[in-house]
Amino acid sequence: RKGKRRHEHLEELDTRWMEMYQRLIVYKKENDNTRVPKGYKKDPQLGTWVRTQRKNYGKKKMSEERASLLDSIGFDWVWKPRRRS
Repeated sequence: RKGKRRHEHLEELDTRWMEMYQRLIVYKKENDNTRVPKGYKKDPQLGTWVRTQRKNYGKKKMSEERASLLDSIGFDWVWKPRRRS
């Protein structure tokens, strides 16, 4: 039973990841980049998700499949927003 619940949970996480990935594709079409600001008013969750993907990749906590999907859309793996002076 626990195994089944865990499997369902992982499927939900995969579904959620793909949903966010699709939202990133829409963002890229509209903005010509994947540099979603942390406080992106139109979709705050997307800014947080993008930041998390960069962190997970940097910590080697991302599957090759997900990294390949992000690579395929030209994901900006490193991005430091310019500070306003």
